[in-house]
Amino acid sequence: MSCLTSDSLHRKEVKMVSLAKQEALRFYSIAGTLLESFKC
Repeated sequence: MSCLTSDSLHRKEVKMVSLAKQEALRFYSIAGTLLESFKC
């Protein structure tokens, strides 16, 4: 039982980390485009 709960927790953690990575990538791409537009 404990193995199952820890496994599900680990999976949730992995999902959260991947979501955070996606959000960070989106933020960086938006910031990059903003910087490019300010350069002109």
